[in-house]
Amino acid sequence: MSFKAVLLAGLFVVCAFRLQQFRAPRISAFAWSAEGDWTVRVSGREWPGELEAGRVVGALIVLTLRWDGGREHLLLYRDNAGDDVRRVLRIRLRTSRVA
Repeated sequence: MSFKAVLLAGLFVVCAFRLQQFRAPRISAFAWSAEGDWTVRVSGREWPGELEAGRVVGALIVLTLRWDGGREHLLLYRDNAGDDVRRVLRIRLRTSRVA
C-alpha cells in the first residue's frame, strides 16, 4: 500500500470521527433535582447522569453531561430555555463545585 493511500485512509478516519461531533444531540431532555441529582433522557429512556462541567459564557450556558453509556455537550441559548430556567441554572452552576 502506498504512502498516499495510507495517508488518505487516516484522513478519512479522522474526518469521520470529527463529524460525529456535529450530529444531533442524543439527549432529548434533562433535569436537575433540588438534591443535585441529574437525570438524562436519551432515546426515550431515562438515565441517572452527572454534570462533568458547566460554564456560563455571556448568554450561552455550556453543559457537559455524562451518564452510563454516554457523554454529551449541550449548548443552551436564550431561544431553547426560558429566562427563569436559565437564571436558576446559572445560579446553581455558580454555587456548585463543577469545573
